[in-house]
Amino acid sequence: MKRKVLVGMSGGVDSSVAAYLLKREGFEVVGVSLKLYPEVSKCCRAQDIEDARRVAERLGIRHFTLDLTPEFKSKVVDYFAREYMRGRTPNPCALCNRKIKFGLLFEFAQKSGFHYLATGHYAKVLFRDNEPYLAPAKDEKKSQEYFLSLIKPQVLWRVLFPLGNLTKGEVVSLAKRAGLSLRAKKESQDACFIPKEGYMEFLRKNYGLKPQRGLIVDKEDRPLGEHQGFIAYTIGQRR
Repeated sequence: MKRKVLVGMSGGVDSSVAAYLLKREGFEVVGVSLKLYPEVSKCCRAQDIEDARRVAERLGIRHFTLDLTPEFKSKVVDYFAREYMRGRTPNPCALCNRKIKFGLLFEFAQKSGFHYLATGHYAKVLFRDNEPYLAPAKDEKKSQEYFLSLIKPQVLWRVLFPLGNLTKGEVVSLAKRAGLSLRAKKESQDACFIPKEGYMEFLRKNYGLKPQRGLIVDKEDRPLGEHQGFIAYTIGQRR
């Protein structure tokens, strides 16, 4: 009997090649796209889901969409807003991986009879003393183990990362050779639900944020400039 694997498909090259590789290895592959946010988002859009459906059709595998919009809002978006407005620097992508992709989606896969859940993340699962652990991918520039680091250890037993031993260039070449015609997409570098207007506008519009401007002063209370509200400056911020 073939091993069944549920593959999270975003419509991009990485998840598409992950599904292609698993089918080539002999797995019974089913693709799933997540609907996570109802408004304009940088991923999980209707066009992305349609792209994933077309890839699945090209690969000859089943594909369906799973709507986790309410769960995503309560577990990820609300958490982000709450932490940001406390002056902290939340990591919604890491939490989404723990709570949504390798949380609710993983539970769905288990209940639906799949042996594994797979994604197009660049990472590896290795075993030491018969225990699984995350390890960096071959492509050091793309490796995503940091964003996967909150995944519960017991989940790693049934997770596959087919791209762990490939570089991004190799993945793109595989997609071309497999005839997976994919639209060029700009890779997301920020939280998928934040619009181009930025964090502050998102929080103002959706969570009633009213930042209070004020002066930046030195130790002698001499004005150095003006800030946009303490919310705009969080501990751990890259900039």
